[in-house]
Amino acid sequence: MSDLTINKVAELAIETGQLVLECGGETHRVEEMMHNVCNGFGFTSNESYVTLTGIFLSLPAPISAPFF
Repeated sequence: MSDLTINKVAELAIETGQLVLECGGETHRVEEMMHNVCNGFGFTSNESYVTLTGIFLSLPAPISAPFF
């Protein structure tokens, strides 16, 4: 997948999580929802951490990406 696709999936998952959190969802539900969004686009090894004041998401780098 291209970097653009990864960025769009990450943005969608974070925005979805933000909406759930703003509507009163519990933090573990937000993490679960973000995990489901990422899994739906094929990113099965994703990690998220959510608090009331922050949302963090980690997606794997593409294999072709150089590591610096």
